[in-house]
Amino acid sequence: MAYSIVRGPNNTVWGFWFSFKPEQMHLLAVAVEKDLSAEVQRDIFSNNYRVVPNTSNNQGGFWVMLDSRPAPGETLPKGKDRIYEYWKCPQCGSLLKKGRIDVALAGATFVGTATCGVCGAKFPQSDVYAGKYDVESPGKTDETAKKWWQFWK
Repeated sequence: MAYSIVRGPNNTVWGFWFSFKPEQMHLLAVAVEKDLSAEVQRDIFSNNYRVVPNTSNNQGGFWVMLDSRPAPGETLPKGKDRIYEYWKCPQCGSLLKKGRIDVALAGATFVGTATCGVCGAKFPQSDVYAGKYDVESPGKTDETAKKWWQFWK
């Protein structure tokens, strides 16, 4: 099994490169063999990774990027080290999942509006995908966000 570990700053594991399209069991085998951190193992167990064909060089294979880290060759908004999957509506505080992380990482320009599914407020998609309203994940935000039932009268 040919693979490499992709590391970021401070030797943090960002993902892997495999010579073939890996399944979850391959990722778990590497995580155990290399005694990788509990955070890496949690991301693998919870399917919090993306498998991306390698187009950044002529080595072929696949990148497996943990969390929402960019694969080599993918682009991020200026000043960001990842694109988060969730955004927080600035109007009502609801947490919403972004639709197309893969398109954002490919460097697409977004036009139009993103609409909060709870309060109906509209915001430029370019702001949402540039990370202006990003939150790490639904379980890692403040408790001031309103819940959907709080809007019922």
